[in-house]
Amino acid sequence: MKGKMLIVLIIVLLLAYILIFYSTLHLKSHITELDNQIENLRRENRELEQTYLTLTRPERIEAIAKKKLHLVEAKDFYVVELKYK
Repeated sequence: MKGKMLIVLIIVLLLAYILIFYSTLHLKSHITELDNQIENLRRENRELEQTYLTLTRPERIEAIAKKKLHLVEAKDFYVVELKYK
């Protein structure tokens, strides 16, 4: 009887070990996948920051304003203060 109990206990422990082992492998795989996603998002973020810096350059905005919106740079201007009663 003790021999059968010992065999059952060993089988249960072996099954538990196998379950834990495969769960660990699955988690490691998932962690690797998440690490890759993080790296891809960091790369995309760097690219978007570079695009933002390019698009918001004052020289670029001024050129677009002149070419597409036909705006001109003010030469001289005056400020007139009006008082309202």
